[in-house]
Amino acid sequence: MEITWSSDITYVTGGKHQYPKQHGVYIIFSSSSKKAQYIGQGDINDRMSKHENDSEINPCVKRVMKNRDDVLVRYAIIPNVDLRNNVEYTAVAIAGLDNLCNEIMPPEGKLDYTLNIPFLNNLF
Repeated sequence: MEITWSSDITYVTGGKHQYPKQHGVYIIFSSSSKKAQYIGQGDINDRMSKHENDSEINPCVKRVMKNRDDVLVRYAIIPNVDLRNNVEYTAVAIAGLDNLCNEIMPPEGKLDYTLNIPFLNNLF
């Protein structure tokens, strides 16, 4: 399955990036260490807006997002929910839950090493 990922999206201090209002998977990572910090899915614009908001409930994500100069994001628009679940699950499994701000493994999805996530190994 071919999945098209965005290029690295960087923050401008004090500004917000406009993400697509479409469903997909996104990876928040550090520009300095190139390590993934959080992997999520859903409406990309909605989810990223929540992460950027001061009311973010995950303390680890909140800490990461406060240092916006060091935050990069990549996303893939994936309308199919089953494929989206598999991409998210596979990415978290490869990264290792202990290395991420994610608090639990995604409840849906299955491990699929055939998915096109070519940059993934560089982010963990």
